[in-house]
Amino acid sequence: MHRHSACRALASLALIALLPVMAACFHSIVDTGLTPGAVGYHGKWETAWLVGLIPAEVDAEAVCEGPWARVETQQSFLNGLVSILTIGIYSPHEVEVVCAAPAAGGDSDGG
Repeated sequence: MHRHSACRALASLALIALLPVMAACFHSIVDTGLTPGAVGYHGKWETAWLVGLIPAEVDAEAVCEGPWARVETQQSFLNGLVSILTIGIYSPHEVEVVCAAPAAGGDSDGG
């Protein structure tokens, strides 16, 4: 009997030790190469499902009302913890959309 309770305690300790690893942070950046301007949107709890297989959706072009420079998606520690608690069914992400800077120059006469 004593051996089984020691094994259970060790297994429980291993699971507790792995919790921070299981809540690992996820980070990706999509960069268009355009000059970055102002941040158009920053959402800390965008809904994603099934461990991110069904990703969070933000329409960057609609947010910026035109071209965008960068979309950054990450899963913070708290987002990952929520994902673990829901067994990965609900997997929130943090999303930031950076709009492209306005084109320099504007209207000019060729002289």
